[in-house]
Amino acid sequence: MSAVRTTLRMSWRQVRRAKGRSVLIVTMLMLPVLALSFTAATFDMFRLTPQEQAVRALGAADAAVTRPQSSALFQEPTKAAWSTPDLSRHDAPPEPAGRDQIATFLPAGSRLLLDRTGTTAVFATRGAGIAKLETRALDYTDPLAAGLLRQLSGSAPKRAGQVALSRVAADRLGVAVGDVVRLGDGSASYTVVGLVERPDGIHDQFVVALPGTLPDSDPATPAVGDRYLADLPAAMPWTQVRDLNKSGVVAVSRAVLLDPPPRSEVPYYANWGPQSGLPVSETSLAYGTLVVVLSLLEVVLLAGPAFAVGARRRQRELALVGAAGGTPAQIRRIVLADGLVLGLVAAVAGVAVGLAAAWFGRPLVEQYLVEQRAGAFRVLPLGQLAAVGLAVGTGVIGALVPAFTAARVDLVQALSGRRGVTRSKRRWVALGLALVAGGIVAVSYATLQRMIPVLIAGLVAFELGAVLCTPALVGAVSKLGRFLPLAPRIALRDAARNRASAAPAIAAVMAAVAGCVALGGYLAGDQARQAADYRPSYPVGTVAAPFHSAEGDTAAAGRVAAALRRTLAIGATHDVAAPVCPANAADKAGSCDVTVEMPVAQRCPYDWRLLGRDATAAERKAALADRRCDHLDQESSNMVPNLVDDGAAVGTVTGVSGPALDRAVADLRAGKVLVTDARLITDGTVTVLRSVYTDTPDGSRPVPVETRTRLPAVLLPGAVGGTRAVLPPQVLGGLGLLAQPIGLVGTVTRMPDTGDEDRARAALRSASEGAYMEVERGTPAYDTEKTQMLIVLMLAACLVTLGAAWIATGLAAADGRADLSTLGAVGASPGFRRRLSLSQAGVIAILGGLLGSLVGLGMMYAVLFSVNESHRGGWPASSPLPLDAPWPLLGLVVLAVPVLAMTGAGLLTRSRLPIERRIT
Repeated sequence: MSAVRTTLRMSWRQVRRAKGRSVLIVTMLMLPVLALSFTAATFDMFRLTPQEQAVRALGAADAAVTRPQSSALFQEPTKAAWSTPDLSRHDAPPEPAGRDQIATFLPAGSRLLLDRTGTTAVFATRGAGIAKLETRALDYTDPLAAGLLRQLSGSAPKRAGQVALSRVAADRLGVAVGDVVRLGDGSASYTVVGLVERPDGIHDQFVVALPGTLPDSDPATPAVGDRYLADLPAAMPWTQVRDLNKSGVVAVSRAVLLDPPPRSEVPYYANWGPQSGLPVSETSLAYGTLVVVLSLLEVVLLAGPAFAVGARRRQRELALVGAAGGTPAQIRRIVLADGLVLGLVAAVAGVAVGLAAAWFGRPLVEQYLVEQRAGAFRVLPLGQLAAVGLAVGTGVIGALVPAFTAARVDLVQALSGRRGVTRSKRRWVALGLALVAGGIVAVSYATLQRMIPVLIAGLVAFELGAVLCTPALVGAVSKLGRFLPLAPRIALRDAARNRASAAPAIAAVMAAVAGCVALGGYLAGDQARQAADYRPSYPVGTVAAPFHSAEGDTAAAGRVAAALRRTLAIGATHDVAAPVCPANAADKAGSCDVTVEMPVAQRCPYDWRLLGRDATAAERKAALADRRCDHLDQESSNMVPNLVDDGAAVGTVTGVSGPALDRAVADLRAGKVLVTDARLITDGTVTVLRSVYTDTPDGSRPVPVETRTRLPAVLLPGAVGGTRAVLPPQVLGGLGLLAQPIGLVGTVTRMPDTGDEDRARAALRSASEGAYMEVERGTPAYDTEKTQMLIVLMLAACLVTLGAAWIATGLAAADGRADLSTLGAVGASPGFRRRLSLSQAGVIAILGGLLGSLVGLGMMYAVLFSVNESHRGGWPASSPLPLDAPWPLLGLVVLAVPVLAMTGAGLLTRSRLPIERRIT
């Protein structure tokens, strides 16, 4: 123990002596600890306890009760989700259950509080527009509702005519506490008395008032889905919930939330099948493990140069220990003690800063990332212990190679202050090449066999092999220095001579760039796949305005068109009509449908709509080889899947233009049907199917009366959107159909913002009852959270690249002070040091960027190919990730990052040359 204590004392003395380098190492080791500590605490705060979940769902009530249907149902225990025992049966909803009827299902002495949600109301905005907001009829000052809403400012509504708004809703309407808001039709106005929020949806747009204040909120008129908060004489166990389910009642009980039943006692789960016990997929978990492992490798590689420089600066001290009889093992322990001491310091500092960041950063995380309020402040103790172990482990591992290198140093050369000859050990190069080759083989095999763990191991081995080969590559590249000016020549020479510090720094940049390229490439591929899978309803930039005109109102279309032109930057508009059956084709309880029928020979035989069930594994495999099943569930829809047009609107609705549009107009005038799917055509004709449905008294599926007519048809190439067929008006008489105007379409010259859309909706509401609008904006932002996470990781990798280059440059400058002193003695100008630092940063950033780009491309292709292979057997098949190199990102990390690293090093380096003791 005394030897260990002495070693730790020596290490602590060295930490205090070299304060700058110690702070640098502690900072590098502290960053991942800070991140892990912050993440652990934040995760624990947002992982609500059962008690917190009960408050969010029920307030202070014992249960929340609703009755969605009259027959028996199965319920999920902790939510209001439910299903029917027979999934194929579709019962009509029951008559809405009022307070008195709900009370009959509960024990005597229960008290009920209405909480009606799911309704909406249209309000006028300050910008002459309208906005549809969710309404909530609830007296949230009642003790039963405590915790459901949080008062931000003002007070709760106390009487009719008063409302409270969420902050987002108030911003959209342009009002504050004390202002008056009006319904869109001007029929009522309300005073805003407060701003509130839902803790589990702080960006929700809603308005809350006492029951009876807002439209459709009269408690005397029950509504389907009404929820009642119940104060019960005793707790409601799961057995009582099951009994209520037999009468079509769904009850979310506080007792069940606090003590959920086992899955075997929940019939709801049997209906929907087993669920994974993991909160994320196995693939996501595996790739997350890859990110963590490579991040730890990055920390070790960043800390390694600092320990190497520290050992180099202590070379004489360590040599004295050896000359005094110290063994190589003791010298190794001295250097390893540096990693242990600095790791402990980094652990304490990282955990402290991480917890402080979690506390002070909680509002930002709530507002911009999670969009809900956290629970009580918690730290997840096991996560904090893991963070401490991470710091100590990475510190010791980072000091491992410098420790072994210092223990093998020649004592005579070390005492004289000379470096000795530095060259790469062949066995390390051979091991590196073996790991690279083994990683390639493992990745190839795992990709073909869809073995994610082997793929991860192969990628890690590949990068470790590249790290081990880095010193040899540095030595090989240094030979190019003879062709360069003095400053870059010395920088290359120093990198080759000080490979113990330069190679890990270059490897650190390589690892950061590789991660940046791999993540950026995956992100670009994922976005390209989303764009390929997206099926727009209309061409991008199209505005569609459906409306319903009263019988004999022929001016509705003109009023709607004028409203659009008045509020949007829109070009010409076109009337849109749909084929409909005459009024007497179906009674008021029925319906009529007109479609262009897919020929039987072209239908996918494995479609669940034909099978009446999900396809088996064998059927899915057969469907993959059947071209008729290629585009199943990939169709889009819009208000005019079957359009009646003489050629005026077809270009706007389908995006066809030029000669193709001219041919389409000519075909329509010749009486031919235009279709956007070639499979609909058989021998130059299509089948138009008219189906008349009549509802059955017992709720069973109605049998339609069908009429089929064949018409000549041609394919409309290049069409986009959800329109499947365009019928010429002259064929409707033979089909027994009429053309019913249902809306307008047009193309905007500038995409409208939220205010524009609100104003347009207000104008449309005044122009025609029930008129609304939708704008086709193109590919939406799918998987926003995943995309944001990948962008954050990519930016972090780029920042680490810059940081690694600057840190390594600073360490190289500290290690080369004696060389700079010698240069000053032979006449080097003060500005030469700045140019030398700039060149050293360039060597590290450029070599690391080039190597990292190659490694990152290899990792990116391996991951993309693996993901594509994992989806290859699925059906319906999704579009594969394109295997395209992210050229803009490669240009950024290969060109821009080295330039920034060199510029920063040049600006932050002092020109005055140091005075050091020189060896003569």
